[in-house]
Amino acid sequence: MPEPRIGRLLSDAEREARMADEAAPAGDRELLRSAFAISDRHVITAWHCVRDSLAAHTPLWFRLRTDTPDGRTYAYIPVRVTNYDSAFDVAVLAVDPPRLADAGLTAPEATAIMSAAAIALHPEILVNDTVQVMGFPVSGVAADSDTNQATVVGVALPLGEVTGVKLTGTAFGAVSPVDPHGISGGPVLRITEAAGHAAVAVVRAIPRGRIPDAAAGASLVATRLTDVTRTLPEVAQAIAAAQPLSPQSRAIPASERSALMVFQACAQALRETMVTFDDPDLGVLTGWPHFFEEAQARQRPTAVGTAYGLKLALLLGEEDGRLAQPMLAETLWKLRRADGGWATRSGSGIGRPEVAALVLGALSSAGFPPDRLAEAVTGLERQVSAEQDAVGIDRTYVVTAVMRGLLRIRPRSRLLAELRTILLDGAIQDHVHGDLLCWASRLSSEAGRPRAPSVPHTAMAVVALARTDRVLGASTASQHALDQGQRWLTGRRDLTSRTEQFRRQAQGDRQDLMNVCHFTAAWVARALLATSPATPEATALLGEAVHEVWRPFTGGFWEWEAGDRPLWMAYQGASVIRDYAMRLWAPE
Repeated sequence: MPEPRIGRLLSDAEREARMADEAAPAGDRELLRSAFAISDRHVITAWHCVRDSLAAHTPLWFRLRTDTPDGRTYAYIPVRVTNYDSAFDVAVLAVDPPRLADAGLTAPEATAIMSAAAIALHPEILVNDTVQVMGFPVSGVAADSDTNQATVVGVALPLGEVTGVKLTGTAFGAVSPVDPHGISGGPVLRITEAAGHAAVAVVRAIPRGRIPDAAAGASLVATRLTDVTRTLPEVAQAIAAAQPLSPQSRAIPASERSALMVFQACAQALRETMVTFDDPDLGVLTGWPHFFEEAQARQRPTAVGTAYGLKLALLLGEEDGRLAQPMLAETLWKLRRADGGWATRSGSGIGRPEVAALVLGALSSAGFPPDRLAEAVTGLERQVSAEQDAVGIDRTYVVTAVMRGLLRIRPRSRLLAELRTILLDGAIQDHVHGDLLCWASRLSSEAGRPRAPSVPHTAMAVVALARTDRVLGASTASQHALDQGQRWLTGRRDLTSRTEQFRRQAQGDRQDLMNVCHFTAAWVARALLATSPATPEATALLGEAVHEVWRPFTGGFWEWEAGDRPLWMAYQGASVIRDYAMRLWAPE
């Protein structure tokens, strides 16, 4: 079983001195602050170890030993404090991407180093447990950390308004004891069958006695990690990630794995990646680019990324002032194009109805003044026609996106009924699967090109029809189509994600190429939740779809192919988790 590795936190000056002589004893001005990685992005330590550095805006580095074929080396990863709980004396730090270049590291290299050093977390610690305490004590500062055995003597030690864990270790009470100062921020470890070494607590204090440089009663005080899961979602996520999925949690991940934990991690991800960009033409823009990871390079906020970021903040009920909704809404308004609409960053700059529907829906939900929205909404309605957008009006994705947007911003629009009719008329029969109604990516056929049934497009059609029926009232045709669509989805049981591509004519010979990624599991789950499935087969498919939605979630993000972390996917994933958790809850 490999020994876990922990690190130290250093300032710029301490880093420079340590790099000059990695084996040197501690200098007079060198602070000893232990810390350890819990994921590929996050480090935890004791809050008192970084409190003064945060107040003084002192840059911090996480020093970690890394072995190479040439021998031992040390990586210095730039980190910054992103969260803390002062009562329990625990702080979370995240990798600081803009400073990686100063360390000669790329983002993938830093991720690999952190991932290799990450220590699993475990929720259980009991009285009489034998544990290991790791850290950088004064007596061993030049080493790559020190490990000592200890025994848990209490898990509810009163510490003001909170409680802590009390440990005793013979090494701290020997005739020539280990000087424990510097161990604060280090992990308390158990050896588990599933994960090997796993952290159960973080050292927070060394009681002082009459003997200098020794722990009173050979004891240490630590914070149990489960005590900070409500205030520090990064810790909650790391604990959840280390626990094996049971068959029950695979069936209902949202309830068993805690929707609250997901929402807290998502909110933290939003806060950490929000970008403020000074645009020479538009002024200050505050929001998000298309992918979360692009915030590391301070890329310019986009209409799509910021709209989904705002929608996600609203979904989470996030009230953190750093995610000020009026500021985000003003940024979206500034990103309006000269033609009065909104465009994707990969297009030619021409406003497109599906993007306008997304942005206007987000603005309306955030309470943007209706009088300012009215003109833009009318412009959206004019865009949706065969004369204005022959390609868009024939795409299931575009038509359903506009329907969902209008339901938020102008639910009495006459266009809604027209689009519902277009959508219903565009359904096809799947002769391979019982002649059930379903949808393809297109709503009409081209000569020689039959339309192929599509799971994500059928699911998005079901969602749009179900929501529209609640506003306009259900027609016989829509009820029949909804029933057939749900039955078709249940029979296919296909949750494979898809990518759709289509082109529109732009100016001159130019064309707009649209690449749309469809998170099929999320669409299927939303469709089944919208129609309240009653059959055992549909209920089972809903459980499978929700599990597939939960599966790519990690650290507040949903990951698409090649590690991309798009904001649209985070919004869709979080909305499914929320709606599914609400469906399961019932008063006892």
